[in-house]
Amino acid sequence: MVLLAMFYQWASFIYISGLVRPSLAARTAEWKSRSIYQTMTDRFARTDGSTTAPCNTTEGLYCGGTWRGTINHLDYIQQMGFDAIMISPIIENIKGHVSYGEAYHGYWPLDLYSLNSHFGTHQDLLDLSDAIHSRGMFLMMDTVINNMAYITNGSNPATHIDYSVFTPFNNSDYFHPYCKITDWNNFTNAQLCQTGDNIVALPDLFTEHSDVQDKLEKWAQEMIKIYSIDGLRIDAAKHVNPDFLPKFGRAVDTFMTGEVFQREVDIICDYHNHYIGSVPNYPIYFSILEAFTKGNTTMLANKVEEMKNSCHDVTSLVSFSENHDVERFASFNKDISLAKNVLTFTILFDGVPMIYQGQEQHLDGGHPPKDREALWLSGYDTNAVLYKLIAKVNGIRKHAFKLGEYGDSQTYTIFRGGSELAFRKGIEGRQVIMLLSTQGTNSKPYHLTLPASYIPGTVAMDILNCVNYTVNEQGEMTIDMEKGEPRVFFPADLMEGSGLCGYTSANTSLTSLKTGSSSSTSLDAAKHLDQLPSWQAPDNTLILQAFEWHVPADQRHWLRLQKALPEFKAIGIDHIWIPPGCKGMDPWGNGYDIYDLYDLGEFDQKGAIATKWGTRKELEDLISRAQALDIGVYWDAVLSHKAGADYAERFEAVKVDPEQRTRNVSEPAQISGWVGFDFTGRGNKYSSMKYNWNHFNGVDWDDLRQENAIYKVHAPKKDWAKDVSSEKGNFDYLMFANLDYSNPEVWEDVLNWGAWITTQLPLRGMRLDAAKHFSVDFQRQFVDRVRETATKEFFVIGEYWTGDIRPLVKYLEKMEYKVAAYDVPLVANFSKMSLTRGADLRDVFKDTLVQRKPDCAVTIVENHDTQPGQMLETPVTASFKPVGYALILLRKEGRPCVFYGDLYGIRANVKHPMRPACNGKLPTLLLARKLYAYGEQQDYFDKPNCIGFVRYGNARHPSGLACVISNAGPSQKRMYVGPQHAQEEWTDILQSHSGAVTIDGQGYGVFPVNATAVSVWVHSAAENRDRVQNHQL
Repeated sequence: MVLLAMFYQWASFIYISGLVRPSLAARTAEWKSRSIYQTMTDRFARTDGSTTAPCNTTEGLYCGGTWRGTINHLDYIQQMGFDAIMISPIIENIKGHVSYGEAYHGYWPLDLYSLNSHFGTHQDLLDLSDAIHSRGMFLMMDTVINNMAYITNGSNPATHIDYSVFTPFNNSDYFHPYCKITDWNNFTNAQLCQTGDNIVALPDLFTEHSDVQDKLEKWAQEMIKIYSIDGLRIDAAKHVNPDFLPKFGRAVDTFMTGEVFQREVDIICDYHNHYIGSVPNYPIYFSILEAFTKGNTTMLANKVEEMKNSCHDVTSLVSFSENHDVERFASFNKDISLAKNVLTFTILFDGVPMIYQGQEQHLDGGHPPKDREALWLSGYDTNAVLYKLIAKVNGIRKHAFKLGEYGDSQTYTIFRGGSELAFRKGIEGRQVIMLLSTQGTNSKPYHLTLPASYIPGTVAMDILNCVNYTVNEQGEMTIDMEKGEPRVFFPADLMEGSGLCGYTSANTSLTSLKTGSSSSTSLDAAKHLDQLPSWQAPDNTLILQAFEWHVPADQRHWLRLQKALPEFKAIGIDHIWIPPGCKGMDPWGNGYDIYDLYDLGEFDQKGAIATKWGTRKELEDLISRAQALDIGVYWDAVLSHKAGADYAERFEAVKVDPEQRTRNVSEPAQISGWVGFDFTGRGNKYSSMKYNWNHFNGVDWDDLRQENAIYKVHAPKKDWAKDVSSEKGNFDYLMFANLDYSNPEVWEDVLNWGAWITTQLPLRGMRLDAAKHFSVDFQRQFVDRVRETATKEFFVIGEYWTGDIRPLVKYLEKMEYKVAAYDVPLVANFSKMSLTRGADLRDVFKDTLVQRKPDCAVTIVENHDTQPGQMLETPVTASFKPVGYALILLRKEGRPCVFYGDLYGIRANVKHPMRPACNGKLPTLLLARKLYAYGEQQDYFDKPNCIGFVRYGNARHPSGLACVISNAGPSQKRMYVGPQHAQEEWTDILQSHSGAVTIDGQGYGVFPVNATAVSVWVHSAAENRDRVQNHQL
């Protein structure tokens, strides 16, 4: 149980003192533009991120969803275009298990002044609120003010309720005398009697009484202040004394929508007109079912008009087509096209749309509780058909609001066919039109003549398919219909700023659209360049990963790199990431088999003095020469484990399931593990620390039984670290002997090494290998210690390898953004697109770090772990590598890192040698970054198989460039480079496309690209053009 009473006085003091921001409570007008995603906390997302944890809806038990889990999946919600989230009731519910389950839903309240500990802690809820608001989203709280709950398990509720257990309503005077509802349509009966049964009684609060009202109002006000609640849903509002609802609304002073589960228009509108400003639109809900399960389009059209005529403001109601109390649409009809139509209408109709979790995944649960499925079992599929549709429809709705005067306009029917309906909403000339069909997926192609309500000559875009239609002289459009799918239209000349169909998502005003000043936002992007920070920005930086897995084990790599430094500098490389330079377990190990952190190739240990890469002296010479050329060196630090122990020790351990490391699969037993490190070759020089079994928490070899498994050391206070990746239950253990950072001797020795290495070598940065496999708390302190001995600007990259953007961002948050991270999701996108014919290039940055946190993103195409034959192999085809490198090297966002194997090829010790990437043109792209890729950027991501972008240049590098990419046939882009380039001839520095492009007087050029190619166009007389085009390594 999480007690709130203890900190209420504290919270009030802090609030009054101005140390906590005021509540973000929002009014109805602010909510009208919002789109709400309804979550059921217990069924939305788990803290551990599981997508396989079972959840039997019929049993009705808690399934493990939490507020922390919700935080981790906010991207999933926001990327559908939602800007408000509703969560389940937050307060403590009754404990115990009855025949139909537990209080996982939150509607069986026990104590208003405690939180439901199943969902998380006070801090978790604060963090959720902060995370939601930091994204500009609103938070709605589902709220129960009608009743409390008590388990009677068949006993008579009239005599078997102990009212003293309720907080703050701790005696029967706060409740109506027990009676059972006998007529749910008799409102007096429904409001004075209990809604529960004789298994779980729901004692009905005496909401006519001033004491009850005062307590409920005070509690709600506190909740809104403490957790910055923006709006409330009032559960079972029909059963609350109606005169209390407006009083409660005035007290909380925020948007409220109250559940009145009735299909009658007059009842719903009576509540709306007299008692509560917003209610869920149940009359329209039932009409949606009639239309799209029975084909009764007339009822829906008529109900739209009836609601407008009966309710004061139908645009303040909540539009929905599923919720936790009704069967899912797919339980009536699984046709995906019908579901598309239902969602389109729900979002675009009058009111505030609320979409219930799982609609986007086309879940098909029937009557409650079957409609309360665990969403995680869907895998949070962002490629689901309805997920993508919701994003588009939310997008056009948001765009229409942005252009103004949309929210208060009402929906009108403009067409009724035998199986079609069309509605319009919005101001004349910028109205949204939705054309719906009840035919379903099996519908054959046909043409439909639609009276469009736009003026003749208007070009209207179907935003769901990015197809334009022109309104004829009769004011009609001839629409292509197929598979019963909906169509949504909006004037094409007002699409800029929508972020749809290749248009930018810039904050475009209606005035600028009408005047044409933003008909191409590139004109705006290119204005006042000399007043922007990028105009005087420093020269581009570039990292080279200066090794690959199969570099010859000749102990000459430090010498090899030293020789290449001038060439690196010449092509724009100003930082090199070198391999782990500490002694490994054998002379040919790459250093990830780390033996001794303090041996940099100085001591005769493990069969050699030198490491695979060379001696300490050669390492120092390399770094000294790099310093002279102003090339920074990044160290690769392997801190999660040790390998090549000097002797084995016996200790107690348990086997764990390799796929679920928190599950033991054996009893504790004595094993013999290689965990003794005495570093005899080095002795006590630099560090006197020796390692034994106490310093580790896991090994992968039992020398006693000659058996390979994952063994967790079994001893008091021994466990896996908690602050690591939750993959495989707990991903602390990676390989060899796993360091235990709960041991203070380990913690201090490795901290000391961080200080030591940065005093021994003038490094500029460091990579933390396997960052998801050892303590984040330690990593954070380690970074602080290193920056004390090096510089505050010391650059650190945490190698947190995951293709999921959510845990990657969470890692950065836990590291307080003190480090950068590799954009693994971007690598995954490159790989997938390179292997998918005709992949949509516009999605290349979707769900990537460079999109979400560009300042923290180190962008790569390949590295030593993803190269062929390695554990994390992520193939990017040779034909796609020019695309990948153009996108990381020439764009404004991210810090690119080039792979040694791509620059030089991989020829030794491999079955399939690799030639240098980009047909040997990678140095040309590096030089293009060094010389031309500066200034503001304008994207032309308007076609699925041909994208482009322009860099406008800056004060020191005014040339700029234009890049065009195709992954299909030959194509071209008309792009704006600026009138300062008028009449210049631009050529392709990659020589993929011959000929020249002449920039016209307005500053535009038409830039071609060959099939499946990249072209980088630069003024033919730009600085160093000959050097760029003819450069060879």
